[in-house]
Amino acid sequence: MDNLNLISNFAEFKELKNIDKSTMIGVLEDVFRHALQKQYETDENFDVIINPEKGDLEIWRNRTVVEDDAVEDPNAQISVSEVKAIDPTYEIGDEYADEIKLSSFGRRAVLSLRQNLASRILDLEKASLYEKYSEKVGEIVTGEVYQVWKKDNENKLNPLTFLKYSNLAEKHILPRFGQVSVREITIQDIDAFVEEMRNNKFSEVNINLLIMLLKRFLQVADVDTVNLGLEHTVRVRADKKTIRVMHEQEQQKLEAELEQEDNGNKYLAVSLTLKMGLLIGEICGLRWTDIDFAKGTVKIQNTVQRIQNNGAEGKKTILVAMPVAESTRREIPIPDSLKQRLRTLRNTEGYVLEAKGGKIPDPRREQIRLRKLLEKIEIPSYNFYALRDTFAVKCLERGMAVEDLSYVLGHATVTVTAERYKGFESIGRERIIVLEGIMGRG
Repeated sequence: MDNLNLISNFAEFKELKNIDKSTMIGVLEDVFRHALQKQYETDENFDVIINPEKGDLEIWRNRTVVEDDAVEDPNAQISVSEVKAIDPTYEIGDEYADEIKLSSFGRRAVLSLRQNLASRILDLEKASLYEKYSEKVGEIVTGEVYQVWKKDNENKLNPLTFLKYSNLAEKHILPRFGQVSVREITIQDIDAFVEEMRNNKFSEVNINLLIMLLKRFLQVADVDTVNLGLEHTVRVRADKKTIRVMHEQEQQKLEAELEQEDNGNKYLAVSLTLKMGLLIGEICGLRWTDIDFAKGTVKIQNTVQRIQNNGAEGKKTILVAMPVAESTRREIPIPDSLKQRLRTLRNTEGYVLEAKGGKIPDPRREQIRLRKLLEKIEIPSYNFYALRDTFAVKCLERGMAVEDLSYVLGHATVTVTAERYKGFESIGRERIIVLEGIMGRG
């Protein structure tokens, strides 16, 4: 009852209804969020996690830990004494997540949810491509080309990349060009599209991405994209962001604090980034089965990210766990300073950063923990990318070859690594001091 036989529902979506994965996830989350709104009067502090591959569904409620006499909204807040009875590591101001079982909604609400889901499936089934483009019979329209591209690339691209591209296309490209014949699109149409994006405060990076996607769709239909000005547009690049590297004293201060902390896996993500250069999504996707204690290595195979959900109103997001791209899969050694800590924490299964109930770790929560930790020890705010860059620069400082660093970081090519850390190769102690002075930390 709790999972509503989701595995069979997903199969029906995919195989019988010809509904793409992103739409499927969007519809499912929208249905469950509607149920949450009826049950709790809001869905703002809930995470709906859907894994379409396995048919898994989880609903988690996020509540802020407050003083015992300060609980005003039991659905959004939990007293510190109550949460400490569950987990004594929580403090006032932390975010506590508890899993909500569908059975708690009641039989009538679950039946209503089933009916709502069935109705949404029927509505989508009625909206066939032929009906959508019936006025363009005999012509190749951009929307049809997009469907061909999507079918060809669903299993070629990284799942998260594919989902991102699909969402962008369906939200921005198809409303503008979906029912336009590929032969009718002009350079003036492209210019107007770009101008519209700029007026809507789109960054140059996102504009370039949209133009790149439109270019790929049109190439499927053998359209000359050069004459449309697309070749020039996608070469426009936004300025590269400056790399932030922690001062040596800041690193030492942070590492000393991490060694003193005895909070289980609370700051483990910080250590894994600072000492191994892992992306926060990769850390959240890390399972105990990925760690080989005999060899002293860890396999990077999965990632967790929050992505925008087109199926829901507003800017709601979903948490997705998916395999990393084939080019970024790797097996890297564990530093000696982390081996014993991981042995102490290890479990037989589940996520390394697993929260109570087996919930998928949330990168956003780890960023909040990092911010609070840095505030506590009174050093400037850094994100996980800055910790990763700090790790990379330190590796180069100690003489690691760019090729080896590229593999450790999981970059697709050595060129990506060389370009990002240009000027840091084989740098010495004297150079580090100079850089610190330039950064205003000397």
